[in-house]
Amino acid sequence: MKQWLHDLGPLRQILLGLVLTLTVVAPFSGGSDHEGLAILINLVAPALYVMMFFVLPMDMFMSYIFRVEQTGSKRVRMNHILQIELVAFIVMNLSWYPFVAKLINA
Repeated sequence: MKQWLHDLGPLRQILLGLVLTLTVVAPFSGGSDHEGLAILINLVAPALYVMMFFVLPMDMFMSYIFRVEQTGSKRVRMNHILQIELVAFIVMNLSWYPFVAKLINA
């Protein structure tokens, strides 16, 4: 597990940590309370979700481009990164689906 995280690199670890945090916060977003910690959950988290909705696929695309020119173990590493980011993207979007559906139907 430690090697797996090390292979991601520090920037991708931060990116996936933010995606994990947004995934955990998603069920609590969408309230009308805008005081204290609720500001982070109800205002900041949805804005960050939209940013990650575009940033994560962009990083996946760049990983795919770098993977094309790699061989051997470096190619396997890039495949693992792509798989991890794809799962993170799907889970993040599934967790935010109720919030987005409520916005679209409003």
